[in-house]
Amino acid sequence: MSLISSTPQLKYMLIKDHLDQLIQTLDSGDKLPSERDLASQLGCSFLTVRKALNLLSQEGRVVKRTGSGTFVADASRNTTAGQQDRVGLLLHAKGDAYGLRIAGLLTEEARQRSVNLVTKMVDQFARQADTQINELTREGCASVIVPWLPWEQSDELAKLVKRSALPICVPVLLPGLEEYCFERPTLFGQTTQQCVESAGAYFSELGYKQIAFVGPVSPEDTILQRKMMGYTNVVCRHGIADFRSHLVKSGSAAMDKLAAELQGLCPDLAIIAYDDTHAIRLLTAMHKLGRSAPDDFAILGYNDTEAALHSDPPLSSFYTRYEYVAHWLLRHALALAKNKTDQSTQSPPLYLHVRQTCGIKKRLADKTDELLSQLGLLETSPETTPSEASQ
Repeated sequence: MSLISSTPQLKYMLIKDHLDQLIQTLDSGDKLPSERDLASQLGCSFLTVRKALNLLSQEGRVVKRTGSGTFVADASRNTTAGQQDRVGLLLHAKGDAYGLRIAGLLTEEARQRSVNLVTKMVDQFARQADTQINELTREGCASVIVPWLPWEQSDELAKLVKRSALPICVPVLLPGLEEYCFERPTLFGQTTQQCVESAGAYFSELGYKQIAFVGPVSPEDTILQRKMMGYTNVVCRHGIADFRSHLVKSGSAAMDKLAAELQGLCPDLAIIAYDDTHAIRLLTAMHKLGRSAPDDFAILGYNDTEAALHSDPPLSSFYTRYEYVAHWLLRHALALAKNKTDQSTQSPPLYLHVRQTCGIKKRLADKTDELLSQLGLLETSPETTPSEASQ
């Protein structure tokens, strides 16, 4: 039997839900089957089972004893006065690499603060989410965090925030619900706009005359709106003759069509991508036409995901500290639980992970440090991860 669905990156959440149901049939102190036995029964790897059990342990549902196994926790101890703060974590089944990274860091942040995270999964924010929030309420949570969402579900999330019995801390600005965002309205999106403006200045200093922006077709995306504003500033400040902002639908056909249009601008073409996903999609489309970075064009991504490291060639990418987002999401959620707010008031620093696609080693290799310092950017080496850079 296999419980693995079409969303493999979240299969541990499906296993966790199954184990949670199993625990409800057992008594406090009962021993669970071994990780390998559970993996065999559930049709997954023992590492997936271990990840699910770790989440249940963090929620206080099970107790792991080295050398003895995993046991059902004493439910009465989880409800006594003085117990840890309990915060719900509502993960979306379509979560991308960025969303999953934030969720992982939220778990670590909660551990350091002795906060008990209770994790649930949804694939939309309609009635299914109501059911999960009711369960979180019954399990003693005082607030909820949504670390990531598909932008097309922004309206659904706003409606959920309005009707939810628990306050929900969100990663975006929702009209009329600004107090639920982890950042103050005046601050939200500033770093993403700065990223585009810095990328434009960077490419201009390297001598590129054709600077384009590539992003998704997503009218509801407030981050996209800020990045488009940043690109408009790039065009004005650096005297770019053509406003080349390309919003591309999902699927390879749309990106292939754009690549065919852009290749005529090589080798004087530089591209600011909305995120790593769009940058890698365009790299792939250009490869089909025999074009490669940095020889024929330059490109910069955003978020510095694991995929950026393993793209061909490795993608240069902007990012801010993931820990910053996790820290303020949890901090604000804890404040909301007490009918207060505690939103971030200061933008995090912007980093550039210099790899192979950004053109600097080809055009200005001996002045890399000087240029980055001039633009106010912090550089990390190809071997440094975002987490390491923030320490």
